[in-house]
Amino acid sequence: MFAYSDSTPFVGFGTTAYAWTHQSAGLQDQTIETLALTPFNKIRMGLFPKDYLYNKNEPESFVFPRSDDGWDTTRFDLDYFANLERRIAQLAELGIEADLILFHPYDRWGFSRLGQVADERYLTYVVRRLAGFANVWWSMANEYDLLTAKRPEDWHRLAQVVAREDHAGHLLSIHNWLEVFDFSAGWATHASIQRGSDEMGGLVDEWRHRWGKPVAVDEFGYEGDLDQGWGNLTAEAVVQRFWSGTLRGGHLTHGETFWSEDEIIWWSRGGVLRGESPARIAFLKRIVAESPTGRVDALPGDWDAVTGGVAGEYVLVYFGDHRPRFRDVTVPDGMRAEIDIVDTWEMTVTTLPGTHEGTLRVQLPARPGIALRFRAAA
Repeated sequence: MFAYSDSTPFVGFGTTAYAWTHQSAGLQDQTIETLALTPFNKIRMGLFPKDYLYNKNEPESFVFPRSDDGWDTTRFDLDYFANLERRIAQLAELGIEADLILFHPYDRWGFSRLGQVADERYLTYVVRRLAGFANVWWSMANEYDLLTAKRPEDWHRLAQVVAREDHAGHLLSIHNWLEVFDFSAGWATHASIQRGSDEMGGLVDEWRHRWGKPVAVDEFGYEGDLDQGWGNLTAEAVVQRFWSGTLRGGHLTHGETFWSEDEIIWWSRGGVLRGESPARIAFLKRIVAESPTGRVDALPGDWDAVTGGVAGEYVLVYFGDHRPRFRDVTVPDGMRAEIDIVDTWEMTVTTLPGTHEGTLRVQLPARPGIALRFRAAA
C-alpha cells in the first residue's frame, strides 16, 4: 500500500496532463486553478515536451539550452527548471503528487535518443535538483516499449542512476504501452500500468499478488470525444473503471480528451476540465476516506460484483454496469451493520432503516452504477 511518511494512507486518484508545464504561463496558471477544484492527488507530467496529436506547439524553454549544433546536453536551462520547481511547489500546496515522466517516445527534438552519457547526466541533474520536493514521484518512461533506442537492460541501468542519486527515496516506476514491465525489479516501488480493457479491474488483483507491490493503473483511456479509441470513453465508463479498480486495491488515473478547436486538451496541455467524471471521482474518494482505515482493500465476494473495504467493519459491494432490482445479501459474520445504497452516478447515499444481521433482501433502483455499503453499527 502507499502511505505518507507519518503512516497516513495514500489512495491514488490521479489525472494526466503530460505537457502542461510546456505551455504559456497563462495556461499553466489556469491548470493550477483547475486542479485546485478537483479531487486529484497525483498528476502525470513530462519533463520533455510532447509531439503528438493535438500537441504540436513549440515550448518557450527546454531541459537543455540550444547550441549551434542543436542541444547542449552538458548544460541545463535554469529558467526551465525554475518554472518547473515553481509548478511542483504549487502542486504540493494543493496536496498533489507530481509523477514526473523522465522519458517518452513522442519526440521531434531528439530527447528520446540522447545516448547513454547524456541520459545519465540528465538523470543525475534532475534527481539531485528535484529530490528535495516531498511530492515528487519518478516515472522512468511513458510507454517505455515504444522507445526503441533503449533495451530492457538500459531501463534497469537508468533506474539505478535515479535510485542512487535520490537521497529521499521517492517512489519509482515505469509505464508501458503494450508489454507490461516486470515490476519484480528491486528498484521498482510500484507498478505503473496501461491497460484499456474492461477486464482491467480484475487484473489489479493478479498484478498485486504477482509483485507484492501497489498497482497504479495510470492509463486506461480518457473521457472525451476524440476520433481515437483511447480518447472517447464515456464518463460512465471512466467512473465504472475507477470504482472497479479502486475496490480491488488499485490506484487509478483519470484523463480528459474533449476535442477543442484550439487543440488545448486537458490530457496533454492542461487548461480546464469539461467532463462529468471528476465530480464522481471526488464522490468515490469521499466514500473511501470514510473507511475506518482511510483506504479499501480487495475482499472476497460474489462472482458478479466487486467487493472491497475493511473486513468486518466497512464493506462495499459494487455492481458496475449490472442493474439488479433487488439483491439478497448476507451481512458479514459477526457484524451488525447499517446498510447504505450508494448511487455512484447520482452521488447519493440512501441509508436503510435500522441495523441488520444475517441475510436480507435489499430493494435496488435497477440501474447501473449502484453499490451497497455495510458499516459496522456502533
